Amino acid sequence: MRIRIAYGLESDLNDIKVRAEVKYSVGGQEYTYTCNAEMRIQLPLNVNVQDCYQEDALISHFQIGTASLIPARISDYRLTSTKWFQVTMSEMRGDPVDIFARQPLSLLARIRRKTYRTQKPEQSQNGKTTDKTLMLKIRYACLDQEVMAAVEDCLSEALRLSRFGIHRRVLLAAFANSLRSKLSMQDFETIALLREVQLEPYENYDWDSILDGLHPESKAELTSWLQTWHKEHSSISLPAEIKLPTGLELTVPVEIPEIQAVFTAWLDIPGLSSTGNGEIRSAPADQPLLADLSIRWSRYWDIDARHPDDEALHITCETDANPDVWLIGGQRKVHFSAKAAEETKFPIILVPQKSGHLLYPSVEIRATRSAKCEGDGKVVEEDVQCEVDYRSQSESILIMPNLSSVTVGLDGGETWVMETKSRDGV
Repeated sequence: MRIRIAYGLESDLNDIKVRAEVKYSVGGQEYTYTCNAEMRIQLPLNVNVQDCYQEDALISHFQIGTASLIPARISDYRLTSTKWFQVTMSEMRGDPVDIFARQPLSLLARIRRKTYRTQKPEQSQNGKTTDKTLMLKIRYACLDQEVMAAVEDCLSEALRLSRFGIHRRVLLAAFANSLRSKLSMQDFETIALLREVQLEPYENYDWDSILDGLHPESKAELTSWLQTWHKEHSSISLPAEIKLPTGLELTVPVEIPEIQAVFTAWLDIPGLSSTGNGEIRSAPADQPLLADLSIRWSRYWDIDARHPDDEALHITCETDANPDVWLIGGQRKVHFSAKAAEETKFPIILVPQKSGHLLYPSVEIRATRSAKCEGDGKVVEEDVQCEVDYRSQSESILIMPNLSSVTVGLDGGETWVMETKSRDGV
């Protein structure tokens, strides 16, 4: 018999305790049966997501890890598309993947809109947009459940073929509790790597307290049988495939946030020389570099589209860098207005302060729009929820000393610079 009880919690708990009290009658006599049970309600997996917005795509980085120190095995995962979003994600191929507390599973997904500002998603009665939620389905198995299922299946089959099958239910429950208390987190990691459970000898398990209730003759026979079983099953292999009931499926709703504006910015330094392979650009040290900062924005992820297409946003852009790496001159902080898809350029001056591979300066963008108050009709500035796709964030430039030759003097272990010649011949 299975009983389902609905419950609610005001705070997150890992375990709950349930007390059951059953009253029944047999032959006109009333009896009461009570039992206590402690159940673990914490989900075994944690799913974290980081979003990177682009003009026409959303790159989502999923990390699937264990909520506890017990490893888990992922056999399948999929992120389903909807009526409004097309999802491209790598498929699960080959053997299942084991994840550990310090080794989560990383997944990348590219999400695009199927329709862009030609149709609006449907809205429910409460005003919220529907079809904005994707479903990430993960097929997994917890290692502790796999271990217990494999050991119980092995012992149960051996008891079924013996004449001690009538004791199978009691022996399986007792042996599972004893084995679970002996396995440490380090043991579970070893089992996950080897896919094999090492069992201890008969003497290390509390069999005597379980068999004390039997007749002495039956106890002696069952003890001998269990000792033989332990010798023949010093190790038990786990199945390669996840089987029910150990195989579980977790469905995680992934809601696509509504971003009213996605800014695309990039920094271009024209006239740089190449190191010879055509990929790494270089410039001499202590010389100013003229650069162009280009910015445009898009409404691609403004899903509800509550504002007109020709609306202009008030944009604030600031270029920043470590003063020990770059000195920035020119229009370091600018304020301007622009409509969607309009490209705006601003000149800045960069002066490198040291040699080596230097990352480009960072860019921070904020936006506001003009809106009228409902009461007095006064025009105020309200913030616009936006994301920045800075394409030059990972680019670097090689800054080299502006020297063509250096003459060094050596005398008795001492060195000094006698003469230097710059690339300009001075």
